[in-house]
Amino acid sequence: MPLYEKLLATFNKALSTNAVTWTETSLHSIPVHFPTTSPTGVTVDFQIRLAPQLAKKPIANPAAAPPIDSLPSVVVAKEGDGRAGEVKVLRSNPFLPYDPLLKVNTEELYLPKHNLLLNKFSIVKGHVLLTTKDFESQLSPLNRDDFAAVHSILQSPAMPRYMCFFNCGANSGASQPHKHLQLLPESPEDKDIVFPPIHSVLSYFQEDRSRGSIGTPTSFPAFPCAHSITVLPPLPASPVDCGIVLEQIYTNTLTSAFANAGIEIDTALTPDSNEGADAAVDRRAQPSYNVVLTKELLLIVPRRAEKAIGGLLSLNSVAFAGMMLVKSEEGLRRTVEVGPVDVLRAVGFPMGSK
Repeated sequence: MPLYEKLLATFNKALSTNAVTWTETSLHSIPVHFPTTSPTGVTVDFQIRLAPQLAKKPIANPAAAPPIDSLPSVVVAKEGDGRAGEVKVLRSNPFLPYDPLLKVNTEELYLPKHNLLLNKFSIVKGHVLLTTKDFESQLSPLNRDDFAAVHSILQSPAMPRYMCFFNCGANSGASQPHKHLQLLPESPEDKDIVFPPIHSVLSYFQEDRSRGSIGTPTSFPAFPCAHSITVLPPLPASPVDCGIVLEQIYTNTLTSAFANAGIEIDTALTPDSNEGADAAVDRRAQPSYNVVLTKELLLIVPRRAEKAIGGLLSLNSVAFAGMMLVKSEEGLRRTVEVGPVDVLRAVGFPMGSK
């Protein structure tokens, strides 16, 4: 059975037992035209999804969680500039152990260090989480094993268009301290349009190669905040080899993104030690950032705030891919009123800031 069919079959079974919830949304499109050196510029059709039911998102049953003292504490930064202060998070872990009804059988994939789990609260069927089998911090950098696993999924036969994203840090929109990437497929409404919407900027680089070499970090001049984007080269078919290539591209792109934001890289590229808690990397000064990865591009955006519009809108990586989720009519009205560009500008760093 093809992987996507297996995902849907697992989802339908989990839905029938209430192991997952699925929330229907209403889709609102806001076309944003970015003037560039190109005569026509670039238009990105931002998607705003309204899901009021998510405002009532249930809290996990603590009785079903593993003992709290069996879980590692994770040091994260306080809200603000993503650097100062210390918060130790000690909490139940939905990924260790995971709910077996959420587990997708992946025998045909290269996932030696990861599990593929359904997203428990979905607005698009087929939304999955790629979690590490052993605990790793969500603040730790992505590595070749993570990228090999993602590549194995994205290259699986008969898969629809997917985007992968990773939220890292207190201001990134991350909600769990256990390392996980998310993979979101196109919805039925996306079939005849660009997905994800940020792919529209590819035309800017494709029509004039001098604007950015394939495989080398660059930037889209009209993007509303500091970032770095790499148009991906042809990748090796082997997941292991692909993981090595993508790890280097990620390292280069993250370094470029932080430089464009005028902030220090700190520990963002320092791997976790295997020598136990006493040798753990101190990430209290580590800035937050978002990652968007597709078959065609890698986009990284440093974050200075999680929320926009006076705290009304919480944003993660998908916002920079051109997709935002609001949980109330008021949130939708204010997002349309402010506009996607100013919403993104409010949570990112200015380009070239110091």
